[in-house]
Amino acid sequence: MPSATCINANSASSNIIGGNDLARPRFTRLVYSGSLEKFTYNDLTPVIGREFENLQIRDLLKEGDDAVIRDLAIMG
Repeated sequence: MPSATCINANSASSNIIGGNDLARPRFTRLVYSGSLEKFTYNDLTPVIGREFENLQIRDLLKEGDDAVIRDLAIMG
């Protein structure tokens, strides 16, 4: 069994070690843009997270702003 520390010859410039090039994620990391800060919220606990007051998912979808939906996914 190959070691997990072997570097794939096709991806010498990548920071990711080992694995198939096609199976690697195409993004480096997700960044919260702060688009949800305009809504009223309470930070309940580190485990439960944030509760948004008077906010429905359907309202976010109607708004059609991709940044808001992306930020919600990052926080979730």
